[in-house]
Amino acid sequence: MSNSLQIFDPPDHPAVAPSYSQISVVSLGGTTKLISLAGQVGHDSATNTIPSSFIDQVRLALSNVDALLVAAGASKKDIISSRQYVVRMSQLSTEDFKALTDIVVAWFDRGRNGLKPPPDTLIGVESLAQTGGNGEYLFEIEVVAVVNG
Repeated sequence: MSNSLQIFDPPDHPAVAPSYSQISVVSLGGTTKLISLAGQVGHDSATNTIPSSFIDQVRLALSNVDALLVAAGASKKDIISSRQYVVRMSQLSTEDFKALTDIVVAWFDRGRNGLKPPPDTLIGVESLAQTGGNGEYLFEIEVVAVVNG
């Protein structure tokens, strides 16, 4: 059973806290794997910074998902579900909400080879993980993927 589960952090994308890992990969039999990514926020691991702009955080979080998918041997076409968390979503401006939708749709369109976006849940929350004084996380996205082959 030990070969059927891998949990790890890519060297260039460490977990921000010791209480979790970035990626888990579970063998489902044969060459099929289930991949779960920790929720990704707008945190730049290289500079240890958090953009103040909601939209910049969305773009950075999606870029972080891209990096973790590659590290796990997957791509956007393998994503089977996603869950997005938005801090104080009811207070989000109309412009930011439209931009969020446009950015996420465009992100899913790139690399899915014409596949429709996967099922997605958008959840408004009061806050996300603490940042240790580096700013406030405003957006987080979790994805689950299945790779066959």
